[in-house]
Amino acid sequence: MIYLILSSIIIGFLSNFVIYMYCKDDFSIKNLFSLNALKNKLSVSLVVLLNIVSYVLVNYTFGLSIYAVFYCLIFSILICLSVIDVKIGIVPDTLNILIFIISILFIIITKQDIVYHIVGFFLISVPFLLIAILTQGIGGGDIKLFAVTGLFLGSIHIFLAMFFCCFIASIVGVTLKYINKIKLINDRPSIPLVPFISIGVIISGLYGDKILNWYFSKFFY
Repeated sequence: MIYLILSSIIIGFLSNFVIYMYCKDDFSIKNLFSLNALKNKLSVSLVVLLNIVSYVLVNYTFGLSIYAVFYCLIFSILICLSVIDVKIGIVPDTLNILIFIISILFIIITKQDIVYHIVGFFLISVPFLLIAILTQGIGGGDIKLFAVTGLFLGSIHIFLAMFFCCFIASIVGVTLKYINKIKLINDRPSIPLVPFISIGVIISGLYGDKILNWYFSKFFY
């Protein structure tokens, strides 16, 4: 466990440098290990803490296995994406591509059902793309994130992740609107969606099997 926590702390600190470079839109070598990335102690501490918590939860779910390695990597990237989206409102394509590559490796190395995961790639992203075209209610980066995390989780699990994402985002959105703290973009309320997508993916990735087994045993047996 001590090695796991040390790994999560190291990845957490490295994540802060990645976040800093994206937020500054400056990927020069000097920013790769710039101490300016560590000036905001609250943000740095939060990123490190989230990595520690997610790694510990992964360990309890998958133990020390190849599955744990892949899930830890995906969760760390999701934490980076969430902070970047909150700070500057973008979802970097490079990090989405990284999740895509990790997902492909995960499917191949762990010998997953490729059809299940390919369906997951399209199941949520395509309907959300249509919604975006019709209403402009969701960003392209969010759609791409649903696609690549759907490839990683698979069809039913990404549907479950979407459910938790929308449910939690709705509660937070209504609360923020009630206390008049929600942002307006073009006179429309807007909140960063990536943190909620990430929460949904983490819940579904860690506990999706248990939730689905409970649901199907309750209503279909």
